[in-house]
Amino acid sequence: MGAGKTTIARYLSSRMGLPWMDIDSRIQKQENCTIAELFRKQGENRFRHLERQAVANIKQPHIVSLGGGAFLQSGIREIISQSGISIFLDVPFELLWTRVSGQKKRPLVQSYGELKLLYQKRYFYYLLSDFTCHIDALSFPVHTVNHILNFTRLSK
Repeated sequence: MGAGKTTIARYLSSRMGLPWMDIDSRIQKQENCTIAELFRKQGENRFRHLERQAVANIKQPHIVSLGGGAFLQSGIREIISQSGISIFLDVPFELLWTRVSGQKKRPLVQSYGELKLLYQKRYFYYLLSDFTCHIDALSFPVHTVNHILNFTRLSK
């Protein structure tokens, strides 16, 4: 949430010549509503089910952007570990807060304290990723992508 997943995924897609898929966008299109509306009308459990379904239905190689809570689901982590590489964009909390504060489209974030708790709850799960890429306010997307590409070459 606010780490730059979409930006980095688009760059990676271009550099690797693979299609890019944003799971949240796919769900919004499928359900014909925003993620915030889906949370409000059908609840988080329904959204998480749709998220798992969307990831499980990817059959060809893709660069995939997951929503901030997706990697907490063991089923999603298992699918990814069997078919690809997971990358955690590790952004300091204060920078995340700067990026997402005031955005109404974030259904789970209402205040600084709520985001801090969410960050602390999720951080352990994110560290289960195959690769962690540390990002700060001075990081350029192109450098982050190069760092990730170097990792993917070494992991083959």
